[in-house]
Amino acid sequence: MSEPVSQHIVPKCYIQNFAVEKRKNEYFVDVLFNQGEGLKIHRQNVKNICKIRDYYTFDDLPEGEKRWLERFYSTHIESVYHDIYKTLTNPDIHIITSELKTKILVYIIAQELRTPKLAEALNSLSNKTIEYAFLANEQLGTEKKIYSEDNIEF
Repeated sequence: MSEPVSQHIVPKCYIQNFAVEKRKNEYFVDVLFNQGEGLKIHRQNVKNICKIRDYYTFDDLPEGEKRWLERFYSTHIESVYHDIYKTLTNPDIHIITSELKTKILVYIIAQELRTPKLAEALNSLSNKTIEYAFLANEQLGTEKKIYSEDNIEF
């Protein structure tokens, strides 16, 4: 299976619920475009919208690990969405189990993290870690050494 290059910031499984047309296993939604002289509505396949090339790709990682976050979303978050949606839209279900409540909360939090906030948070974390290591090194002086978990000396 090839690695996903165009990665959806809004999951296809979510967008499909707004489809106005379905052909085979393809879902289409009406999308409003601002085209110079005015607004136009075009029918678009959900696989072609709400995506950014290599959005969840970590270029500094080895090839097999670069898209771990996209695979994580697909395996652990999007895979349960259909069950969540069916339950929440079923008028005959009046009680939601604790297990499903947890899945709903995880899904909601994951969607919040799918935004640029994730990249900003990861950048902030790495910057703070580097800053902390630098300050710790200054405080310890040149006689002391800092080691990573792998016993790499800094």
